[in-house]
Amino acid sequence: MEHESFISACRAKAHRKSFYNAYNKTFEVVRAENKWWKEQAWNLRYQVFCKENKWLESSDPLKEIERDQYDVHADQFLLVHRETNKIAGTLRVVMPETGRPLTSFQTQELCNHPLVQDAANAVRFCEISRLCMAASYRRRDRDGAILPAYYEQEQVSSGGFSLFRRYIPYAPLGLIAAAFEAVLAAGKKDCLMMLEPDTLMTFARIGIPVERLGDPVQDGPFSWQPVALNIPTVFEHIAEINPLCWEVLSDRGRLHKWAGKTMNQSFDLPVLTTGFSENPQPGAHS
Repeated sequence: MEHESFISACRAKAHRKSFYNAYNKTFEVVRAENKWWKEQAWNLRYQVFCKENKWLESSDPLKEIERDQYDVHADQFLLVHRETNKIAGTLRVVMPETGRPLTSFQTQELCNHPLVQDAANAVRFCEISRLCMAASYRRRDRDGAILPAYYEQEQVSSGGFSLFRRYIPYAPLGLIAAAFEAVLAAGKKDCLMMLEPDTLMTFARIGIPVERLGDPVQDGPFSWQPVALNIPTVFEHIAEINPLCWEVLSDRGRLHKWAGKTMNQSFDLPVLTTGFSENPQPGAHS
């Protein structure tokens, strides 16, 4: 029995290693340090939010970009597919403005929760927003309008080996990891997000706990749920229930260790549940 347990543990470790390596061989996260990279991110936002979903107006139709006043104090990140060198996704991390704490984030335009409408609280947060994936990375009927949905493990056999058809259960994991690192580098540990219902459920199934800030709000064609995330809590929870995704999200524990140095939490986060009793497994990226 002990021998079988040891073999199972070795297989699980090898599985985690292959998943982490597969993700990083497939995708690279780039911080937009210059105008060219920023315009690539703004163009993808235009394609998804303006052209596909008719939610936002283009800020420059001639260049086909979408940007707003919050981009001035935001860090922009891009997910690049290594094999094709195409932009797969993007998000931004909006930093709080100490001189204007109540107008720092788009969340504050739509959400009247005291946590974001109180100046003393607002400056504790960064906002993760404009998270989206290119249409070519949302190919299946079950994928969302902005982000790919969550899938169970799907494998095919090839030459006696079992290969993932989707490398990951949630493609933006690397982007969120980069966002968390930017928040920690800014000396913060709490984040605001506006999530679609499908994305909210995806977070729950992967193991990312959030605190809902009031009721969902309607903006254009989308219903958004304002939420708050505490980074140390996220790492602690996902490490326990989903070690595969934890390795990508925490960069094999590096960010978890960093976040743990500021573990004193600002608020308690209830855990979203979906009835899953086992860890989600990664599917393959088509």
